[in-house]
Amino acid sequence: MAGAEYLARDDNAVPFQKSVSFYGEFAIDPESGAILRLTMQADLEPRLPVDQSALMVEYGPVLIGGNTYICPLRSVSISRHRRIMDLHEWGEDLKVYAPFETLLNDMAFRKYHVFHSTARMLPGFTPAPQGR
Repeated sequence: MAGAEYLARDDNAVPFQKSVSFYGEFAIDPESGAILRLTMQADLEPRLPVDQSALMVEYGPVLIGGNTYICPLRSVSISRHRRIMDLHEWGEDLKVYAPFETLLNDMAFRKYHVFHSTARMLPGFTPAPQGR
């Protein structure tokens, strides 16, 4: 989850990418075996430009085209990362670290619908002339 953050390097910002381990939980409906909730939290080291990254997804039954499916209903993610700001001093342009910023994304999934197409094969196919 630490892919959109940057490191300040003199007068530019370079992408910060680091693979980290995650831990979390999931809740299962004992009747159907369907996953109803999933949580993940990044196990981050101290002094990284990201000090929090977590995600939760809730699932539930949704009626689509006369059939019931288990689909995402809600997702919440939170991350806390250090911002970078431009500093213009002494005739120099520098990128420096600014205070941490917390980002929260709360998403609801609604209006599921059937998406499909139809096709049919026609006998007696005649190819179009070349050049058209």
